[in-house]
Amino acid sequence: MEIICTIIPDARGVERFPLVYDAGMTMIRLNFTHIDQDGAKRLVKATRTFNKMRGGSVRILQDLRGPKLVMGRVPGGEVEVPAGQPVRFCKPGTEDGFGRYRGLVVPVVMEGDFSALATARRLTAKDATLVFEIMDNRADREGWIEAEVLRGGMLRTEKGLNAPGMKRESKLTDKDSKDLAFGIGLKVDVVCLSFVSSAAEVKQARRIIKKKGAHKPEVWAKIETAEGVKKAAEIVEAADGIVIGRGDLAAETSRYEVAGHQRRLTRLAAKNKKSCMVATGILESLRRSVNPTFAELRDIHTSVLEGATGFILTSETSVGRNPDLAVTILLEAAQAAKRSKSGKK
Repeated sequence: MEIICTIIPDARGVERFPLVYDAGMTMIRLNFTHIDQDGAKRLVKATRTFNKMRGGSVRILQDLRGPKLVMGRVPGGEVEVPAGQPVRFCKPGTEDGFGRYRGLVVPVVMEGDFSALATARRLTAKDATLVFEIMDNRADREGWIEAEVLRGGMLRTEKGLNAPGMKRESKLTDKDSKDLAFGIGLKVDVVCLSFVSSAAEVKQARRIIKKKGAHKPEVWAKIETAEGVKKAAEIVEAADGIVIGRGDLAAETSRYEVAGHQRRLTRLAAKNKKSCMVATGILESLRRSVNPTFAELRDIHTSVLEGATGFILTSETSVGRNPDLAVTILLEAAQAAKRSKSGKK
């Protein structure tokens, strides 16, 4: 059972690393949405040093950013937006050109043309807990989208944004291609592609890996969009494993559909004998508490029974108060589920 932990390469991460390592981490996640190459090098060095010192075999996962949308400069770094607040999303660099606009102006950082947002049905943030209704979409004509806050919350610079219905190209971004080449040089064990919409991205990654030399990491595909769910069969066939990104999947489809998507995806991966990781909201309560909820434990149990072969901890180990406890509890819960699945007491 894979227990994958996200660690930030800062002072806090230095303190957390040995705790989660000794608690039972099997793989460390390098999140290339938020870390740079120097930070990645530090985490890789720490992992290999600890493996040598402790006699362990923790592997390294490079999680590429993918065609993710990110909020640009927000006034003051963060601002609270109430329901009914008008917000105009625009191309970076144009945010100062709206004169006396009555609402908030937020640039959207993305690879590719802003016009890809012309088909977006809505905009959401923070795993769809913050929702914007599109009132006027001029992404392909004038480079902006007029929206109104349906469900309010806190907007923060560099936080992710989802746009269900937007047109994503089935190819790696320039950043992902460069980061992948860097990861191959570091000899990471697994490369995870984000927002995969077809098998084309997986095949492109394999071509880059083949071209770069002898080291060949596994290629996992993160399924977190409606397009990815629709083409899951071809993605599973092309990849060595999949990751079910429940946070973005909830935003891109519906949070009420995520459980059904997860069940179908885990069973599809199991049928094809491929790795299947479940990510987001695994033990969220442990960010502040020392006791998991019964719902979280049942979720872990059910995920294993349906075919999940591992889990990815994100905020639980990167910023939560109890990173090692999160790993210990997840490991115990997953092992209990495996015993239940095999019929052992």
